Amino acid sequence: MPRRDLQALTPDDLAILSNRGLVKRAQRDLEAAAGPIRLEEQSDGTVEAEWPDKETVRLPTDQPIGDRACSCPAVTVCRHIIGTVLAYQGSVPADANANAVWDPGQIPDAALLGYWKAPVWTAIEKLWSAGIVAEVHRGAKPVARLHSLGLTLRFLVPHDARYVQCDCAEETPCRHVPLAVRAFRELDPG
Repeated sequence: MPRRDLQALTPDDLAILSNRGLVKRAQRDLEAAAGPIRLEEQSDGTVEAEWPDKETVRLPTDQPIGDRACSCPAVTVCRHIIGTVLAYQGSVPADANANAVWDPGQIPDAALLGYWKAPVWTAIEKLWSAGIVAEVHRGAKPVARLHSLGLTLRFLVPHDARYVQCDCAEETPCRHVPLAVRAFRELDPG
């Protein structure tokens, strides 16, 4: 079954997760047939790729793309990871719903509870109770601006809190995701 999370990531999303130069280099590598020499999707959905320079990328289904997914010494998301995602997208049929409008308010609290321990949830509840000034925009790539906190959150993959890019310095998903999800719930569906 195709990985919807990997299919939903556009080159712009990949640039947010890494940088524009790495995306362009990965695209050039693929165009020049210098991309992965082996690309496989395992039965559990894990995507693996081997590159000509002997680096190996492993993208498990239970983790977002990250710097530890590649065997190379890069300390951030590298060109191998970006190239693997792009190569994977080119190897599977396009998901017709990948760019459909969706509402992050539909992400249930039960799906978010596992990301944070009880004390963090208490802090999240406290922030929400104190009041949040938010501006939210639904679309294929929804955006929430939490003005009272000075943060912008971009939802890159439908219904997947692991791919929410926030301006804060916390690890993804950060504690601001539930606040943004709740703000979307406050927006009239119409």
